[in-house]
Amino acid sequence: MQLIDAHTFDHVDYWFYEKESESVLSQWCGCAALLQGGFVWRIAANVLSVECALNGPSGIYKDPCHMFSVWDQNGQLLVDDELTPEEYEVICGNYLCYTGRGNQMSKKSWFPLLHVYEGSREDHGRWTESIDTIYTNRIGAISGSCPNAAFCELLTSTMWRLRLRGTPDGHRAVKHWEELLCEFLSLHISH
Repeated sequence: MQLIDAHTFDHVDYWFYEKESESVLSQWCGCAALLQGGFVWRIAANVLSVECALNGPSGIYKDPCHMFSVWDQNGQLLVDDELTPEEYEVICGNYLCYTGRGNQMSKKSWFPLLHVYEGSREDHGRWTESIDTIYTNRIGAISGSCPNAAFCELLTSTMWRLRLRGTPDGHRAVKHWEELLCEFLSLHISH
C-alpha cells in the first residue's frame, strides 16, 4: 500500500499497479490467488495458468498467515496456501490516499478488497456475467476504450459496496437457489 497525496489516477498508474500485482502473483502465493475466487481470481487468471493451482500447496510455513487449514470429518488436517492481507491489498491495487481534510486518509483500490466483495450481493460463489461486466467496464474505462470515466477512478470500500450491491430480485433468487440446494443436499447426501 502506498501513501498518495492529491493525485488523479490514470492508465499509467494502472500499468504500475499491474506490474506490482504481477510481481506478487509470480511468487508462491499466485496459486493461492487462483483458488481464492472473485476479483482476486480474475486478476490472477490474467497472469497465471490454471495448471499452477493444480500443483497443491507450496509447503508448510512457520507463519500461519500463509496457510489455510481445516480439519476434515475424519480428523485429518488439510492445509493449503493462503494470501496475507498485504498480498490481497497489492493484488487488488489498494492505496492509502489523503482525503483533503487535514491528515485524514482513506483506502482506495482499483478492485474491491476481499472483505468488501465477500458477502456482497454479487458474490455468488462463482464468476458471473454481471460481475464480469463490472470487471470489463472497469478495465475498458482505465484503458480508454470505455467512455464512462466513473469506472476509472479508484474507489473506497463504501463506493465498492455500492457498485457490488446487485439487485434485490437477483439477491432473492440466489438466496432461494441456495435454500433449494441445501435442502437437496440434506436429502440426498448421507452424513
